[in-house]
Amino acid sequence: MKLLLSTYTLNGFPLRDSFLLAKELGFDGVELVIKPSHVLVGTRRIREMSEHCGVPVLSVHQPEWHWPHTTKGMLRRLARFAKDVGAQNVTVHFSGLRFHSQEKIFSFIKSLEKEYGITVALENSKRRGRDQAPKWCWDTTELSALAARYGLNLTLDVPKIAVSGGEPKKFFKNLDQRIVNVHLHGSKKSKIHHPLLASDIDYRPFLKTLSQSGYCRLLTFEIFPLKHGASNANEVKEIIASDLKLVLSYWNG
Repeated sequence: MKLLLSTYTLNGFPLRDSFLLAKELGFDGVELVIKPSHVLVGTRRIREMSEHCGVPVLSVHQPEWHWPHTTKGMLRRLARFAKDVGAQNVTVHFSGLRFHSQEKIFSFIKSLEKEYGITVALENSKRRGRDQAPKWCWDTTELSALAARYGLNLTLDVPKIAVSGGEPKKFFKNLDQRIVNVHLHGSKKSKIHHPLLASDIDYRPFLKTLSQSGYCRLLTFEIFPLKHGASNANEVKEIIASDLKLVLSYWNG
């Protein structure tokens, strides 16, 4: 299993700070959430920064401006960006896809995976999100059927499943082989991206299941303390370190 730190953890700080924080805390890599500044800097510079810090970009997350209208052209640019920075995965939100035919858009996604040698892991949404996602974006039964029908790779966002009335542990067991990335963060009163230790979701059953399953793909910390009271990078580091210790305890006994 590869542990990743989302670069959005230090949103507003230079990208280099995210690489250095990930290295200091012992993460295996980062999930790069694309921002306009990253596009301006270019993939070559990002890859050089990654190599200099000794922290690979293992996943790329679509930028916020793609929501709620992720087109085929945007998907291709994401795939090319990921390949150019050395990432093995692209995370894309189900709810942002715009298409006239499910079969055509999902066939296109599978063709991108083959062309660029990456996985495109589609992420579940919240039941009552800002984009009011359709049921097949968040309902575990419909998601499972869709993934099985089209052979889709998935990003499992644990609290989004939980606050939408689903059971993350059951969903993971049903679709273990389709899940290539797990997004982990806390939720308080259905508000997400809180620290795990401040969450009102009981993560113990899911973490126990994950640690015993032999899961060997990506586990991404999507914990954003700066959105929930932290005022500086040191506070962020302390919060992430505490949550990391909690998670690793399930693997280290």
